[in-house]
Amino acid sequence: MASVALVQGRHQAWNGGIDFLTEVFKAILMKSAYAPAVTADGITTASEIVATGYTGAFGGAGRKTLASKAVNRDDANTRVELDCADITWTAIGGATNDTIGGVKVAKEVTNDVSSIALAFDDSNDVTTNGGDVTWSPNAEGFLQT
Repeated sequence: MASVALVQGRHQAWNGGIDFLTEVFKAILMKSAYAPAVTADGITTASEIVATGYTGAFGGAGRKTLASKAVNRDDANTRVELDCADITWTAIGGATNDTIGGVKVAKEVTNDVSSIALAFDDSNDVTTNGGDVTWSPNAEGFLQT
């Protein structure tokens, strides 16, 4: 799996409940065992990584804000592509490590259960070791829908 649009996020985007370009969306590091349920709502904190230097859960500093967001129209492939700048988490792991399986993109609302999950970008597993971890959406964005 490369990336998947989550039903909750699509529903909110298409009915005017969220605006990807103007609102704050966060990148959340998910464990390798995480398998997105495309119809699930909110954020499953239990599936977020646990590692030194990464503070997860609602409002946690480990959740990074997406910058340079873009929505591109790709007529050749009959889709819309969501993109953002690369994000780097500095010095994650070391004393406590976890394996990252991908990045969930969500809009934090008032708590994790109420937050709006937009997409999950699956990646090759990366085990934290105290070094930096960078999420680089592919050239066609982190989501093609």
